[in-house]
Order: sequence, then structure tokens, then C-alpha cells
Amino acid sequence: MVNSKITDLIDEAIIKDGQREAKEINSWHASALGSCLRGIYFQRLGMSRDKEMTAKDISQMKVGSLIHDYIQKILVESLTENEKMTIETEKRVEIPELGLTGYADIVLTNGDSEVIELKSANKDSFAFIKNQGAKENHQMQIWSYLYGLNIKQGRIIYISKDYMDKIEFVIKLNDEEIEKMVRGELELLNMAWKHKTPQLLPLPTDWRKNYCPVHSHCVKV
Repeated sequence: MVNSKITDLIDEAIIKDGQREAKEINSWHASALGSCLRGIYFQRLGMSRDKEMTAKDISQMKVGSLIHDYIQKILVESLTENEKMTIETEKRVEIPELGLTGYADIVLTNGDSEVIELKSANKDSFAFIKNQGAKENHQMQIWSYLYGLNIKQGRIIYISKDYMDKIEFVIKLNDEEIEKMVRGELELLNMAWKHKTPQLLPLPTDWRKNYCPVHSHCVKV
């Protein structure tokens, strides 16, 4: 007979499963573009999180990952039927001159190449995206993959975690506005890193401060 509540045991197991060993970060990550720049800086330094992740936090991330992996798997299996198409998954992207690295979800090549980036979203976020368009940080992420791989076009596919609805947006390598945002952020990050001066990075006053896991370090600076 189990003496503890089963729900408590589930939460304990989720937290244990979600624990990861800290890894040294040697570059800026494309997936972090568009978020709090000071947060990106301090996470690369290995600063501790303001709050430990709860079982709910870990579960939500896990569900998103499961949906992402499922859609990626069946999409790749379907596309593989086209013998003329080359498919690469989790394609490593390195841009040394910008100090940026990342992994593109899917790279398709059938004459021209295309990057496919998959994103899961809850119902509220999905509704916002449907009305307002692809999130700016996701546009920056996929643009960096296009640039690093010298591919002219990519697509962001959003999947609703609640209803499994889908919507996609085309992103172009020649989009000068997105390029300006990416280069502007990386210029600031690289300058701050070179001079060990996080004060060069703006202190966020918008939604970013609420989603930065190391916001207390930003405030101290």
C-alpha cells in the first residue's frame, strides 16, 4: 500500500525526470533570440534560476516536446515517400561570425531547400498567433537558420496543444526587417560579452521580464 498521495508521487517523479546536468554554454542560441538580452547573457554565464521549475512547468514543456516530436515524425515519414526529396532533421547550424548556433527542425531539399520549424502553443497563444502572425522571436530564430544554411525560404508551423489546429507562416531570407533585428541583438550581446559588461544590454520593461528565468540578476545590474 502506498502511504503518500499518488498525485504527490507523480509530481516528485516529474521533477526528478526533469532534472538536467548544467552544461557549459559557448555560444548564443538561436532559440533564445527575441527574449530578454540580459537573461540570455546571464544564462550563458550559468547563473541560477530565480525559481526552481515546478512539476507543472516541466509537464507543460514535456507535452509540447511530445507534440513536436510526433508531428515531426509523421511529417518526415510522409515526405520520405518522395524519393527525389532529401530530408534532414535537427540540422546543426553554426554562424561563427555572429557567435550563434542552433538546430533546425527539418531541412527539405527538392531542387531548392527549405527550413521547417515546428512550434506548439496553448490555445490562447495559438489564437494570438492566428490573429497577429508568427511570433517575432520565432521569426528571428528561423531567419538565423536560413542565413546560416544559405536557404532562401522557411516555414514556421504552429500546432495547438489543446485542439491540434495548425497554421503556417512563410519566412524569407531576404526579409531586411528580421535581419536587422537579429544582427542588432547579436551585436549588443557580443559587445557585452567581450567587455564583460551586461549593463550594455537593455533592461526589459515588457513581457520579457515576466518570462526571464534569471530576472533577479538583471535587476541587480
